Amino acid sequence: MRQVWNTGQQTDKRKRRLDESGKLTEMKKTIGILAHVDGGKTTFSEQLLYHAGILKTPGRVDQGNTLLDSDPVERSRGITIFTDQSPFVFEGNTYYLMDTPGHVDFSAEMERAVMALDAAILLVAAGSGVTAHTVTLWRILEKYKVPAFLFFNKMDLEGADREKLLFQVRERLSTDAVFVAEPEAQSLESGTLQEGETEPSRRLTEFICEREDRLLERYLSDSLTGDELKSGAQALIRERKLFLCMCGSALRDQGIVEFFRLFNCMLEEGDEKEREELPFRGLVYKIRHDDRQNRLTFIKILQGKLRVRDEIRFCQQAEYTGSSGRDGEETNGAEKGLEEAAAEKIHEIRSYCGKKFSSMKEASAGALCAVTGLSIPRCGSLIGTGGREMDKADFFLVPSLAARVIPEEAQAAASAEEFQSLTDERTELMQRIIRYMRLLEAEEPQLSLSLSPLTVSVMGEIQLEIIKQMFRERWGIDIAFLPPKVIYKETIGKPVMGYGHYEPLRHYAEVAFRLEPGERGSGIQFRSECPLDELAQNYQNLIRTHVFERVHRGILTGAPLTDVTVVLTAGRAHQKHTEGGDFREAVYRAVRQGLEKAENILLEPFYRFEIAVENSLTGRVMADIQKRSGTFEPPVSQGSMTVIAGRGPVSEFADYPAELAAFSRGGGSISLISDGYDACHDASKVIEEIAYDKGADKENTSASVFCAHGAGFLVAWDQAERYMHCLKK
Repeated sequence: MRQVWNTGQQTDKRKRRLDESGKLTEMKKTIGILAHVDGGKTTFSEQLLYHAGILKTPGRVDQGNTLLDSDPVERSRGITIFTDQSPFVFEGNTYYLMDTPGHVDFSAEMERAVMALDAAILLVAAGSGVTAHTVTLWRILEKYKVPAFLFFNKMDLEGADREKLLFQVRERLSTDAVFVAEPEAQSLESGTLQEGETEPSRRLTEFICEREDRLLERYLSDSLTGDELKSGAQALIRERKLFLCMCGSALRDQGIVEFFRLFNCMLEEGDEKEREELPFRGLVYKIRHDDRQNRLTFIKILQGKLRVRDEIRFCQQAEYTGSSGRDGEETNGAEKGLEEAAAEKIHEIRSYCGKKFSSMKEASAGALCAVTGLSIPRCGSLIGTGGREMDKADFFLVPSLAARVIPEEAQAAASAEEFQSLTDERTELMQRIIRYMRLLEAEEPQLSLSLSPLTVSVMGEIQLEIIKQMFRERWGIDIAFLPPKVIYKETIGKPVMGYGHYEPLRHYAEVAFRLEPGERGSGIQFRSECPLDELAQNYQNLIRTHVFERVHRGILTGAPLTDVTVVLTAGRAHQKHTEGGDFREAVYRAVRQGLEKAENILLEPFYRFEIAVENSLTGRVMADIQKRSGTFEPPVSQGSMTVIAGRGPVSEFADYPAELAAFSRGGGSISLISDGYDACHDASKVIEEIAYDKGADKENTSASVFCAHGAGFLVAWDQAERYMHCLKK
């Protein structure tokens, strides 16, 4: 029987707060449902919204009538592709529910949603258990420090084992996870758990207290109160030191209400009232375009209020007096401020529930909203007070494949000349394709569109199929892709100095860098060791900007440079002749000159995989993994099946799912999850095939420009240090 939650008066007095006028104020939280593909996220979300009174009946994915998977592409595929949201009220508290994609190819969409979450509900489905993708989801929640609750779903399936799922969670995710049965959940909510006489009550109380010294001391002295235990558990959850688990079946509507009551009770109160009084600050977590092609900027309001006709000022970049890594942490200085680039006005504020929306005059701290009128901010941007742009390298998950985009008719080209004619980017059709692909790039920035030829970066083949379908349904254009290629990157093995000088007539700039190898996945970082009496702060800020403003290319294959810390050790400027752009030229040349002397390393993307096959095929799979330059952990037997987890190059494993399906006759399964970059297993072969000519790459030159007798002259990288002013005594 349906249980409709109280959506009006608040029943839990401990969750209410009074403002200065004595009026009750609500808690506002953004929550997300996460799981591997087919884990039951959308079904779980539908049940929540049904019990909240938002839906008359919960929709079903297989019937194509869900509130949140409402896009035609999603309904035709039966999977979540885009993050959708819906607000609902529980006991006077407002929740903004996000249903996120579960398929690996759309993980970037999921990650951007996680950035906006106050708490997450992670589903672990009986049957599949904790998968490789579940582990990835957990790492992303760790990265963004999001508190998490776990729900063991599909417990109605034959053979579902709660203890087995809990063991997997503790083995692969966290030993701080604990199962909470319904009686103990009610006791924890009411503040009477520590008074329980049952063994489960005592075990749960001890489990919580063991994670906080003060609680344990109070418990051992028999002086622990219910409120202390509850508030202590709330703090542990916020700090990701405690993860409560319950179980049920979303499809059968079992355990949903009980779970969410515990969830609501164990979230700490927000401070929305205090944050409303602060200057506006928001996080852009999604970009979309409506049916009229209006650009919709979805914002999580972190503090302050946003009103129609408010003017938002945007920064070009943050300036620092010291160093800054990927995460923006200072290491020897303070933030100086932000350069204002432009200002835009809010035209409309919308509150979305699935595809439907209502207009609002204002939105306040804690709320999710979509606005029109903004064209500058990108996904991941912080706007308002303390705003900054988020670089694509800041994301946990990045694409590992690149595919060329062509008109579908070009596939049937009879000759190279005809193909060239059909794919010429100057044609009207290609111009339309480029224009619409830029719209998609605004919505999915990880596409990283590049021209000549038109190429996009993707997670996998399914994403390419979805892009083709979106082009056909949104704009009536049929496109195709050439077979995707692996995206390689380059780094260095040892520290090296790099020098750049730019001095044509009436221009002057010189920089000296120490390039240091960074940790895998650290991207490009910057710090300064240059004294301010040698080079003024504004020039050092400018140098930092130029380090980050472009993709620096390696010299092995011309692939993007990564995992390098650029340390400014010296610099020179001329009071009269240094112009805008001079340091840009010097910076680019210094990085490149350092790479010419460095121990360069080619990197390739890796998958983390999990393969399940019948026991008789275990030997075949292990041999295949070794043949494909992969590594694996000891196989785990699960009845008639064997599960093998490991890691291998994308170039070797991208086509393995098809081979596995063939020799296992559909009985085997494999999950492939992006797992960062590492040294290329066949670097010499790749370098030879790409045949990059570093000397012919004039946009990435390592030569410096010096001036003598009123004219500039070029000095090759291997001779440039003899001329550098900062090296002269």
